[in-house]
Amino acid sequence: MSISDNKKNCKTIPSVLENIRNWAIEKEIDSVIWTDLSSNFEEKTKKPFNTDNVIKYLQELPVHKKQIAREYIEKVPLQIMTPIRKEIEKTLSWEHGIKQNSY
Repeated sequence: MSISDNKKNCKTIPSVLENIRNWAIEKEIDSVIWTDLSSNFEEKTKKPFNTDNVIKYLQELPVHKKQIAREYIEKVPLQIMTPIRKEIEKTLSWEHGIKQNSY
């Protein structure tokens, strides 16, 4: 999104554009680039994408895949705090920057 000429593109969640624009203006950023990917959760799991199903999916992963998922969640910057991430951290105790050996 170019802030100065208002060029924008967001196919996944168009409603987020105004929040991004306001944030960029506040931070005095001229352009913002993001990965505009849609979720494939429902396609892969055959279940609706919601907090309960995501947590259940993570809990049922094999140990080595659960470790990879946990490392991913823990390494994502704190600025990327979605409602699902908050619930994952709370329910599974997967907190940013915390490294534990129990999976």
